Amino acid sequence: MLMAAIAMFMSCGGHDDPEPDPPTGPAEQTILMYMPWAGDELYPFLLKNITAMETAIDLNGGLGKKKLLVFLCTTPTRAMLINLDFKNGKCVRDTLRRDYGFGTTEPSYTTVAGMTDLFNEVKDYAPAKSYGIVVGCHALGWVPKGTNFTSFYAGSKSNGRKVSHRPVTRFYGNTGDRRQQAEVSSLASAIRQSFRHTDYILFDNCYMSCIEVAYDLKDVTDYLIASPTEVMGDGMPYATVGRNILRGDYNGIVDGFYNYYKNYSVTFSDGYTEDFSCGNLSVIKCDQLEAMASLMKTINNSNPTGTGSSDIQVMDGLEPTVFFDMGDYLNALCHDASLLSQAKAQLEKVVPYKRTTGLFYSSFNEKKTTIKIYSGVTISDPTTNKNVTGALSSTAWWKATH
Repeated sequence: MLMAAIAMFMSCGGHDDPEPDPPTGPAEQTILMYMPWAGDELYPFLLKNITAMETAIDLNGGLGKKKLLVFLCTTPTRAMLINLDFKNGKCVRDTLRRDYGFGTTEPSYTTVAGMTDLFNEVKDYAPAKSYGIVVGCHALGWVPKGTNFTSFYAGSKSNGRKVSHRPVTRFYGNTGDRRQQAEVSSLASAIRQSFRHTDYILFDNCYMSCIEVAYDLKDVTDYLIASPTEVMGDGMPYATVGRNILRGDYNGIVDGFYNYYKNYSVTFSDGYTEDFSCGNLSVIKCDQLEAMASLMKTINNSNPTGTGSSDIQVMDGLEPTVFFDMGDYLNALCHDASLLSQAKAQLEKVVPYKRTTGLFYSSFNEKKTTIKIYSGVTISDPTTNKNVTGALSSTAWWKATH
């Protein structure tokens, strides 16, 4: 079935030109849809995402002065690079490369050197005045590569959900194999060495709207578009939101995402249908992060013992919780009314656009959790989860704020 899906993907959507015409000049912007291997379960969703982006290009009447390339891993060790173009009134695919081969120990698409080479190749094929990156795969925020995901699960699950009724969600890399996982800091280094800077990074993955990730990427992108919780398997609704991506309409991206998931349901293979109206998305403005870090350091210095985590809005299904709503954490931590007001005002500048449904779903505890407070970004400072507490103090955000 997997090989059939790959064959269908390679053959549909127009002609396949192994020797594309050389570029005639720099585009206004080149967008890279970067899809490293994320496992067999998510792969069909990524194929649908690419097809949906083609629909968006058709609806938009083309790419305008922009270009769009797709790097897609078809197996853990094979990948292709595709150009999406608009010719004769429809979107077509030109395969630029289909022969990427990677070792099994640590595929280069997860390393700084490998990502740098890929991004430089994208620049050669589609030179542009600026660049944007859309990352599609699995993710777990700032949590280090190789962390044992299975040990995060709660000791017991009380909701009795059937295995066949568990919807697919997303992460960054392949959660089942650390060899296909990448560090956020590696992505930042690769961008710095290739594109130098990007207009935005859109993470179509789980848990990437966290302050630790944003702080790692603040010097290599203007905007970070991501979800603070898990993202359902469908991911970004590119057929409609793709037009906003092409136009650089960040608020439109957030609204489109919300409108897709506010009445969302999943029908499983046995015909059972369940409501999963769970979706939230935020846009982080990276040039506001240093001011946020400065205020956070002042608050931490005023409250050296921190605060308990029992009453703070949780944003994951982990036990103990790793990702907490940052705005609610500030409410619990800061007792100086004037300082809190400054911090909350700055947080609004950090997250200018955000939308959320009333619930989020987590595959970790297989439950839907109510969102009472939503600032659009998470923080892990109050976590007591021993899987990550040691690594947390090594993050750039922690070092800048403690």
